Amino acid sequence: MILQANCHVCRGEGRLGKDDSFVYCLNCMGRGYVYLIKDANWTPYCIQTGDIKQKHIDIWYSICDTMRTLQPPDNIVVNCHWVCMVLALKLFPSMLEWHKGRFAEVNEHSWLVIKDSPKVIIDPYPIAMASGPILLTTEGCIANPWYRLYKGEAVI
Repeated sequence: MILQANCHVCRGEGRLGKDDSFVYCLNCMGRGYVYLIKDANWTPYCIQTGDIKQKHIDIWYSICDTMRTLQPPDNIVVNCHWVCMVLALKLFPSMLEWHKGRFAEVNEHSWLVIKDSPKVIIDPYPIAMASGPILLTTEGCIANPWYRLYKGEAVI
């Protein structure tokens, strides 16, 4: 069974074979990771329900591309607050709001909210993660933990 997906680097088709332990891109030979398998059995629930739409994924792609090239000034310590400030206020002001608050009621943190979809979050610099940005929704059933984890307000 071959499942199709999109590569974040070249936007090409990826492939997951039945015996494979990872998804790889056929176009760029594995340099990119594959983000969404186009099979109803593998499509994440939040995309099936429409809580996360293609336009949200496209914005997330733009953030991913920008993060690979973002160069902080020499005198800046890179953290979630700086990254969100630059992305929301300088690079994508018409699309994103910078939110600041607490993650899991403990850690001071910043993240981005898509302006026309206030329940869709892009966290470009997630706490204690080796990769990012992440795209998530706080919409949905009570089993969705994200609405309890990201608590804050827009930064003006």
